[in-house]
Amino acid sequence: MNANGSSVAADASQIAREQIGPQITSAYEKAAQKFHDEMRLKRFTHQHARDAGYAPRRGAEMEGEKGFSQTYTGKKLRRHGHTLPLVYSGETKAATEHVRVDVVSAVVTGEGEAGTVRLEYPKAIGFRRRPTGSDVNMLEEFTKLLATEERELADVIDDSIKPQHQMFPRSYRRNV
Repeated sequence: MNANGSSVAADASQIAREQIGPQITSAYEKAAQKFHDEMRLKRFTHQHARDAGYAPRRGAEMEGEKGFSQTYTGKKLRRHGHTLPLVYSGETKAATEHVRVDVVSAVVTGEGEAGTVRLEYPKAIGFRRRPTGSDVNMLEEFTKLLATEERELADVIDDSIKPQHQMFPRSYRRNV
């Protein structure tokens, strides 16, 4: 207890909210920006589709066979000249250029052990479409993070926080 009757832990918690919280929020924003700048467009590649386990599209394994031209993949190839995952006409992919980032640090709210980072692509309405009888969930596929991507984003957060974390006395760091 200090002279005011509050504990050192409460003081450390207040310091965390006032000084470390905004820095953690900034680190989360950097991770969100990395996803948008470097990982977003990978979602539209065959390699990422394989690695992330996207649901197979009708006709994807039939190229060159009879009946291929009548499948989803065949029509996409004929009409748009590609078989890229999560892309039909290209409108949704182009719409992912516009992003809204919402970040809340758990240190600021004082709840839980982790904050939240939410990237919204409000103009990418194509991800909400779901043909009747289809198992394809494009929004789920687009937002799926690979283990390597999770590590990369965690590293961005860690690297952003470490220099700031060192500026506080050891007694505060233990309680934060």
